[in-house]
Amino acid sequence: TGIAELTIFNLNKRTLVTPLKSSKRTPITHNNIKNLPNILVIINESFGKNQGLPFYNSKINAMPLLTKRIKNNSEWILFKKAFTNSTATDVSVPSMLTGVNPIESNTKLHSMPLIWDWAKANNKYTFLLTSQRYSWGKFNKFFFSDSLDIHLDAESIEAPIINDLGIDDTIMIQELPNILKKIPNEQGFIGVINTNALHSPYQKTSQLITPPDYLNRYQKALFILDYTIDLTISYLNKYDLNNT
Repeated sequence: TGIAELTIFNLNKRTLVTPLKSSKRTPITHNNIKNLPNILVIINESFGKNQGLPFYNSKINAMPLLTKRIKNNSEWILFKKAFTNSTATDVSVPSMLTGVNPIESNTKLHSMPLIWDWAKANNKYTFLLTSQRYSWGKFNKFFFSDSLDIHLDAESIEAPIINDLGIDDTIMIQELPNILKKIPNEQGFIGVINTNALHSPYQKTSQLITPPDYLNRYQKALFILDYTIDLTISYLNKYDLNNT
């Protein structure tokens, strides 16, 4: 099937994959699971363990807030071995949010329900918040669907471009409270946050946080991401969404 598709579709010349598009996905039978917790998926770019992370034995601490949280909470899980499903964003992110392996067919990728389709089958509020531009790679056509209650990306948030085609992560995350306060407590949510600080060439400055000068550019991006994740958790606590 894959070989047949490669002969039919126009390839994305950068990644040699078939382009993303809008499509009709397999419907899901409504199944309201009792006591389903809120679920928040945070997707980061090029997040490796080779530098800046003391919990992976780095001598430099570029994420002091996350390091402290992990140290003081036994519920955190650190993966000893991890791998990327692709080195290309337009392959990796659709794979993660559909569960379709990158080696599987383009037809399956465009028919498998998205994470918010499963959420809607359980009556959950859904959102996507990202500092990236989702018109890139036709992410908007692929991801923006009727099952997504709200989506905000770099093109809908008023902020300057600061890294690659994305905006400051710390500005993007300021939109999260506006989303959370709309969600009925009895409904709960399943949401996705897609950051951009660790996208090459890496965000090294921010309007809200100043990374230390001794950090290299990648580590400064880690420092900015650290602040963004900490704000995320703080906002969840503020709106009593501790069951996330």
